[in-house]
Formats: sequence, structure tokens, C-alpha cells
Amino acid sequence: MKNKLRIISSVQFYIQLATGILFLHVALSDIPFSIEKVSIAILLLTGWTLGYWRRRITRRRIKKSVTDNKFSIFMKDLTTWVNKENDKL
Repeated sequence: MKNKLRIISSVQFYIQLATGILFLHVALSDIPFSIEKVSIAILLLTGWTLGYWRRRITRRRIKKSVTDNKFSIFMKDLTTWVNKENDKL
């Protein structure tokens, strides 16, 4: 289920980027230059940029959390092993 959500999130993420770029291209290529269309395109790209940074921060937090968790499990196992070895002596 998590992989499906990740795929859906990634597709939505890149669709938003493509929409913003295409809208900006259409807004800039119109003969009567419209500031409203350009501002909408800029808002779309700004929203995508904020989503990009949110996604990047989330991935870093998850990666750090998993790494810290693996390290704490390793240290717990190591401590248990050392205590068992000390009990044998």
C-alpha cells in the first residue's frame, strides 16, 4: 500500500510541474501578453516548488529516523551481548 501511495504522490508531483510549465509556455506565447496568465503560471510553479521542498524535507527526516533507529537497535544488541559476555566471566 505504501508503494502505491508513493507512486501516486510522485505522479501527482510531476503532473503539477508539467502543468505549471505548459501554462507558463502558453501564457508567454500568447500575442496579447496577459499578466494574469503569467501570474497564474508563476503561482503554479511556486506551489510545485514548495511541494518539492516539503517532499525533500520529509524524505530526509524519514531517512534520518530509519538510520537512527537502526543504530539504536544495533547498540541495544551490542549492549545485550556485552552483558552476557560479562556474566560468563
